[in-house]
Amino acid sequence: MCMDCSIKKLDKELREIFDLYLNQKTDIECFRDSVLESTRQAFIPTLGETRIPANDVTLFDHSFSTASLYKTQLARAVLKNEIPSTEKWRVFGIFWNGARFMSQARKAADALNRQEIINEIKKELKHHFEIKYPIGNTIFEDTDSIFFTFPAFGKSEDLAKECMLKAVDIIRAESNGDLWPVCALSQERRSPAVIAEMMEFFETRKGIDKESAILYIQNEKNKFEPKNSLDINNPLLESEIPDRNGQYDICPVCRIRVKKEKDDACGVCLERRRGRIEKWVDNRNNTETIWVNEAADENNRVALISIEFGIKEWLNGKWLQSQWVQTIQDWIDNLRNSPKKLKNIENSILKNKGIVKNDISELNVVNTIKLLEVIATKPNEKESQKKDAFFTFFNKGEAPEGQKLTDSIEDIENRTTIIGEKQYKLFNYLFNKHPSPARLRRVWTETQDFITTVQNNIHEQINQIPATRLILKTKSSNLPKNLPLPPTWNAVEINGLNPARFQIVQINDTYFATITNLSEFEYRSGTTNEVLRGLEAVKKAVENSDKLKIVNEEDRKEQKPYHIQINNIEPEQYTPAITLLKSPYKFQMLVPAFSVPQVLKIITSLYDKWFSKVYGKLPLNVSVLAANKKFPLYVLLGSASKMLNNHDGFNKLYEMEPYWNVNDSGSDPYYGYYPTDDGVSPEKLAPIKDGEMFYLSPGWFDFDFLGGTADRGRIFYGNGEKPARESIRYGWKKPRPYKFHQIKDMLRLHDILGGLSRTQVNGIEQALISKLESWEYPEYPDRNKVFNEFAKAVIIDAFTPKKWNEISPENRSFVENVIDSGLLVDTIQLYNHVIKVKIGGEEDE
Repeated sequence: MCMDCSIKKLDKELREIFDLYLNQKTDIECFRDSVLESTRQAFIPTLGETRIPANDVTLFDHSFSTASLYKTQLARAVLKNEIPSTEKWRVFGIFWNGARFMSQARKAADALNRQEIINEIKKELKHHFEIKYPIGNTIFEDTDSIFFTFPAFGKSEDLAKECMLKAVDIIRAESNGDLWPVCALSQERRSPAVIAEMMEFFETRKGIDKESAILYIQNEKNKFEPKNSLDINNPLLESEIPDRNGQYDICPVCRIRVKKEKDDACGVCLERRRGRIEKWVDNRNNTETIWVNEAADENNRVALISIEFGIKEWLNGKWLQSQWVQTIQDWIDNLRNSPKKLKNIENSILKNKGIVKNDISELNVVNTIKLLEVIATKPNEKESQKKDAFFTFFNKGEAPEGQKLTDSIEDIENRTTIIGEKQYKLFNYLFNKHPSPARLRRVWTETQDFITTVQNNIHEQINQIPATRLILKTKSSNLPKNLPLPPTWNAVEINGLNPARFQIVQINDTYFATITNLSEFEYRSGTTNEVLRGLEAVKKAVENSDKLKIVNEEDRKEQKPYHIQINNIEPEQYTPAITLLKSPYKFQMLVPAFSVPQVLKIITSLYDKWFSKVYGKLPLNVSVLAANKKFPLYVLLGSASKMLNNHDGFNKLYEMEPYWNVNDSGSDPYYGYYPTDDGVSPEKLAPIKDGEMFYLSPGWFDFDFLGGTADRGRIFYGNGEKPARESIRYGWKKPRPYKFHQIKDMLRLHDILGGLSRTQVNGIEQALISKLESWEYPEYPDRNKVFNEFAKAVIIDAFTPKKWNEISPENRSFVENVIDSGLLVDTIQLYNHVIKVKIGGEEDE
């Protein structure tokens, strides 16, 4: 849509929205939501700034962030009864342990309901603090927390205490007492980058299971001190025990309330589960399933895909220091357009102070900082000369010419978020991108949009082969009435069907739906001996059964069978995936295990498309945990929380060569700078180049198969400088975890090995692992070299020398290079043993 058309459309919509509100046909909340949505649709495609490289923020992000800060200043003006004289504000954060809350789910319906509870909590908090008592707007939110802009005035702490009391009421009520909130109030700032500090503080509270609601205030040393607390009692458990002589224990889901010993969960948790199943019943066609059995593949395996962006170093502004709003060369070019100014600066400061020997072309980051040091040191001495030099750093019309130099420098110091001497703060303000509210909002909304795109693409991929369930309409049954929950049943003892049972859920009195992946079934007709497979097999088996024998899933010993007579069967498509967690920078989805390679390809290809300018700066961690469909979901979720976690090495910068094609990013003068030392500061940055060492944040990848609950103990990364899975080793090699970019190496290696038979691939795996284990002890200097030569010979033998030479030189070199890292063996492990998608063809050639 053209710009004029978009403006006219927005004008028309806003007129209609205002008319409805002014005529009292809608309330203030609906009015606000409508205005935000209309402006969002119009402003998202538009840039908030047209000049390169400041054009990285949309007009909506810029407008929303500006309005949020102005709103907070208005709140301050009302509360203080005066117009604010400074542009500072505070941030009010509310934390609850959403990750633990989610990981307690026993069934997929539990996890989905808990995600809805968290979403409802955030919705209620926004309603209270953005509309009912409008102190500000939300500037960041995730599964564990939400942050609001907050007015800075003398009684901010008293107001924060009132807000804490209301937040506690909302969170405790919506979660039925399962969540225990903690609140924090930041120091006065001019940037919302403080939310990264608050997130780090909230991380320290995750180890505390339950505590009183406490308001923490950030002091001048940036430490959070407890100021106010509110005692929180456990939910009333006594009232849930009507029969003192009965048998009760703790609910295994919430781990707070009591339940009857025979029940699967307490009343609250069962009601939540029932509610989520009923939502699925009302909206189940062509949507994600909520049944793990339906998400399993033909091998009865599911895979939990977890992705998480490392955005904290962006939210605190650290990585923004590696991006430029103007380069040194930009500034030099502008100076050369004013020969008189250039000559004066060269003679009066640059040469006089020994910053350059000959002319301005010698300027770089280091001596530009020296120039700023001269300007910032005793600015009142030779102020006119220093002021003229200082104003050359600004674009035309942007220099604060009406201010004294000392005031200009002090104003900039107050605006920057970095810690350091004046010259570094000045350089950061004049040359680097700033952690403005709009830019920080763009960071997490971009990762959030990426996650949504990944989710949609996964749906498209796995729906290419439609998954279908059967809707069974009964003619008659002897089922009991008013059973709790929409009950699930096992259809058993079906003649000719293999396996001989499948699961169904009772939708209403007469309708049932299968909730098992039907692709695994076979049916042999007793009359024709015809073999049917998949959906048709189950359909035919049910049609040929006079009555279907079913047993309630809770009837473990199958002592009370029932019978239903089916008179109609209809197919219904669904998406065999379950989104368990979705936040601005985290995502978890259960998918059929066989689809993992396609999912990994989607993630890596979209990352390349979206974030090519920030390779090595915006890490993405990806993990895959496969398990049988009957594996306890809470163990799977708990294990996933340990993957790529609990080791400082995952948050470090690593000295390494660029692992991507630097031709594009390296030639970009604004984005192509990377640290050459451990830390991101201007003097440590250099243009990215092939073959040189830089300090990068690469992201990580790990995978495993959990065959039993004890296998979760394997997820441990040691105490070394770098994370290493001690429990996953092949002789002396401990290859996991991998760098994120090595996922593409595994996908590429799979394609190359696909030219072999499965027997040959298995032979390579067995030969390499056998030698790695037998040569582990004793150690000798040439062990790696000898093994690599042995592995190369095994691979050539598997392909045959003729076919090996027919492979491209690039692919031959690639295969030889991945031997030493362990990636070759682990690629075979991932495909053949974890997700059971065999590499290679059916027959030996």
